[in-house]
Amino acid sequence: MALLFIEILIFLATLSASDIKGLEPVAGLHLEECIDCHGDKTDHEIMHEAVEIGCDVCHESTGEAHPEDGVMGFKLVDRTPDLCLSCHHITQGKAILHSAIENGGCMICHQPHGSEFRVLLSDRYPAEDYLVASTDSFGLCFMCHDTDLLEAEKSEWATNFRHGDQNLHYIHMNGAKGRNCKFCHNLHGSDQTFLIEESVPFGNWEMQMNFIATEEGGSCLPGCHGKKVYSRQ
Repeated sequence: MALLFIEILIFLATLSASDIKGLEPVAGLHLEECIDCHGDKTDHEIMHEAVEIGCDVCHESTGEAHPEDGVMGFKLVDRTPDLCLSCHHITQGKAILHSAIENGGCMICHQPHGSEFRVLLSDRYPAEDYLVASTDSFGLCFMCHDTDLLEAEKSEWATNFRHGDQNLHYIHMNGAKGRNCKFCHNLHGSDQTFLIEESVPFGNWEMQMNFIATEEGGSCLPGCHGKKVYSRQ
């Protein structure tokens, strides 16, 4: 039953206004009919816009009575993450997906109905490209990733992005002009290993990352610095 309840929740993760424009409820099931029992799903600072259109954007009747104890009256119209990706085409054509999407669905990072954080996130994640980074400001990432990525100047195990034991995440993220994760990584999917972006914005320009992975490390040649080579050995 608990698994079934979790699956119900993973249903409205990240629709944007442009994605859902024109969608209509398919069975006449409207929000006001659901909040009599499920009002807690709408008590958030930021709401998923699909909720306001109607719950049956993502749910459909099983034909059973609802509500009734022990009876599943509604189900998702598709499995996740396929349900989310039917409107959000953010991973379309990408060879490599963020493992959070593959292993747990979109709800690891997003709340399906509403959230107190921007873009329905489950925890804090900054919008700025540059900032003084902290484990609190990147709370979303550190739900899964080890905080030593940010805090350990030297490590032989916290990250593979290191030169010897020099933690290169630490170098990129710390300081007054620390870089946001999205500066180098696509948070949903990429055609490159480690979700590396092919290019990053810099003012009005798009700078090619020119990242090349090797067995022991890799190299990159973006516009922000000359070619850098790293090796874990």
